[in-house]
Amino acid sequence: MPSPITRRVSRATGRVSWIVQVRIGTKSDGKPRWLTKTFEKLRDAKAYLAKVIKDRDEGLVVQPSKMRLNEFLDKWLESAVEPRVRANTYRSYRWQLKKYVRDEIGSFRLCDISPLQIQKLYSKLNREGLSSRVVRYTHTILNNAFGQAVKWRMLASNPCTGAELPRSKHKEALVLTAEEVTRFVSVLRGTRHEVLFLVALTTGMRPSEYLALHWKDIDLDTARIQVRRSIDWRRKEKWEFSEPKTTRSRRSIPIPEEVVNRIHKHRRVQAEERLKAGPGWGNYNLVFCDRRGEPLDRQNLLRRRLRPLLKKAGISTDLTLYSLRHSCATLMLAAGVHSKVVSERLGHSSITVTLDVYSHVLPNMQVEATDKIGQVVFGN
Repeated sequence: MPSPITRRVSRATGRVSWIVQVRIGTKSDGKPRWLTKTFEKLRDAKAYLAKVIKDRDEGLVVQPSKMRLNEFLDKWLESAVEPRVRANTYRSYRWQLKKYVRDEIGSFRLCDISPLQIQKLYSKLNREGLSSRVVRYTHTILNNAFGQAVKWRMLASNPCTGAELPRSKHKEALVLTAEEVTRFVSVLRGTRHEVLFLVALTTGMRPSEYLALHWKDIDLDTARIQVRRSIDWRRKEKWEFSEPKTTRSRRSIPIPEEVVNRIHKHRRVQAEERLKAGPGWGNYNLVFCDRRGEPLDRQNLLRRRLRPLLKKAGISTDLTLYSLRHSCATLMLAAGVHSKVVSERLGHSSITVTLDVYSHVLPNMQVEATDKIGQVVFGN
């Protein structure tokens, strides 16, 4: 029986290398399946051989796949990602891979991709001036993909493990100040989307949540809104309702009496529009919709409705629909509302997320807390 370790000398350079070849099983056609690897040092070859034999005997041997990365990513997205994530997340993964990964390393065989190649990819993205968030998000996707390859026994290890990532830079959320809120509410009066923006500002709901509200989700007697779904835009004029982002996103939010009164009026106006539209009205029972009863497009809402109102109020038009959510959170925290209450209102997965996103508010809260403890201890 031939030795599993063979010595080879290069004719061109005279270099000696050691080839390990171990039979690890049988293919479907009955032919033997071999695992082959080359080493520069004999001791490394012997160590590898001992490990492979041990793993083979324990049924743990993985035959690295020669499938191209792009082909694997297609299979991973289709079978492991699309069935378990939201439509927006799936599209985001697919776009990120197409933009930053496929052209760079997609043609490589899965078994040939090393940790060094992954590190070079991240370094290249960093040199091109992409933010740390983009690089870290790309890593998250690739790490998940290669992790699945390990679970599917297509790889023995994840090449993303141990990669050095750029330091995460905290970007402070753009928000309205208390004085700007007063000006914004003033220019809202009487506009078509007054109630929508007031709900956004006072509840802290995500745009995808308040744009998916049905009338049955609002109890005007108890002044509460139930968050039960969100809306995902797939492409122009293509949308779908989906489950809330997380388990805690399903929540009940109390609303101010002033907002309840305006919702009553909004409902009457919408009923009149529905009568005018007749059979052409979209029967989705949406609280916020266009003049045909169809869901509102988020980008149109930002460009054609919110930004002109911000400009009229003398407020930066860099703010987004999400800025109203952030404003609700920061104003509550600054007013001394407990961070756990704020977290529950926003539907965050944990209070840690709330404290991390709105950490810029905490220093002022610490000053106020210091003043209060000083009053208690020293009676000032």
